[in-house]
Amino acid sequence: MKNQKLAYLIACGCALQIAESIFPHPVPGLRLGLANLIVLIVLNLYGIKEAVIVSVLRPLVGSFYLGTFLTPSFFLSFFSSILSCLVMCCVFLMTKTIFSNIGLSIIGAITHNFSQLFFAYILFIRHTGIFVFLPVLILGGIFSGYITGWSANYIIPEMKKLSVNNPSIEVEEEIQIESRVWIKFFTGIFLILLIIIARDEKWFLILSAVSFIFGLIFGFNIKKFFNKVKILWIILLFSLVVHLFFTPGDIIFKLGFLKITQQGLLNSFIMITRVVLLVFVSDVIVYGTSIKDFFTIFRRLPAKDLFYLISAVFGFLPSILERIRNTQPKTLKNLLNSLLVV
Repeated sequence: MKNQKLAYLIACGCALQIAESIFPHPVPGLRLGLANLIVLIVLNLYGIKEAVIVSVLRPLVGSFYLGTFLTPSFFLSFFSSILSCLVMCCVFLMTKTIFSNIGLSIIGAITHNFSQLFFAYILFIRHTGIFVFLPVLILGGIFSGYITGWSANYIIPEMKKLSVNNPSIEVEEEIQIESRVWIKFFTGIFLILLIIIARDEKWFLILSAVSFIFGLIFGFNIKKFFNKVKILWIILLFSLVVHLFFTPGDIIFKLGFLKITQQGLLNSFIMITRVVLLVFVSDVIVYGTSIKDFFTIFRRLPAKDLFYLISAVFGFLPSILERIRNTQPKTLKNLLNSLLVV
């Protein structure tokens, strides 16, 4: 019963993440963050271990549905979800009687927003200019954290009474998977690691050629690739501007206070190429790979219980998304109430 309810809550978090992705985000990393509400609920109902499991599985499963698995946005969401959860768990453990759910939620939201910037800096942009967004994200975290904490207080008493049935999914005892899918998955993971750690423009030229060959061998969807790149236009534009005009070095062009340096030009090329290659390789990995194939990959991992939990999440998720779509909630209360009908 506990695992069923935990799977249902993770599915609710994925549904909120998917619903929230529809709306535009003018500031990178700034969103309401209702999906993190589920971590707070699980922390209250079950404890720290289960909350950490939710923080890992929610962005993972959500990325399969959104088609963002292993893209830059997935890495930012995944690592930020785990870090904000760990911070909330530490505060919850050390100061149970001091912080309310609203206080915990605000701390988690600020941590989540800061970690998005931090990981974007470490993994992709690598220019301190990105932290210009920090004040806005802290203020946004206070606002979104308050809304999420209020929502947790509203929904937790009802979640305690909620009874959840078995999800409508059948898990086969023996699932076969083509060797081609295994090769594609692990080759893609290896390529992504190389793209993240590479620093030299020569390496990026080589990785670009290898990634293109990888795409030709295993196939990719050019329309989806460009759509994913288009979503990241703010990150790409910001990376271009800060590196191109605000990197010291040998000046090759100057117009007023604007100057382009040789190092800035190289850094712009490296950062933009890194993001584009990550999107391309991730698109090749998911192209033609079904959810059933991903199930098989996770099933071969040592943690068998997590595989069955993920299976249950996928069993619950379609009905939750359909319910939200049918009810078309106009207020936050309506949206939360739609999660309480099983």
